[in-house]
Amino acid sequence: MPGGETILVVDDEVAVLSVMEMMLKRSGYTVITAASAQQALNLFADWADLQVDLLLVDFVLPDMNGVELTRKIWERRPDLPALYFSAYSEHEELRPALARGVPYIAKPFTADQLTSRVRDILDGRGGMAADAG
Repeated sequence: MPGGETILVVDDEVAVLSVMEMMLKRSGYTVITAASAQQALNLFADWADLQVDLLLVDFVLPDMNGVELTRKIWERRPDLPALYFSAYSEHEELRPALARGVPYIAKPFTADQLTSRVRDILDGRGGMAADAG
């Protein structure tokens, strides 16, 4: 399942960003990383024509949660699909979004699990989180 699309990965843990970037690049994806929600928002503000095919966003970020971040990005890019991830699926603030069935993958995951889920979303089989919260 070769990639080719560009994925923006947002997580506040540098080690997680590095591992996810490596996993995705091995499958042929171009990867852009952001270590905070604000950094991700700045990318879209500074480069209006930034090519991104998928948001891969941690649910739990220090400056705002992943659902809030995605909503702000959708103000500029309403059709951009998103896939959320977290090690804290039982976290209280995540329950409404998870109950709605937003595209989600629980950490830890393998490279095969991640790239398979990413491919499903990009191919339109995984749904979009348009009503994430």
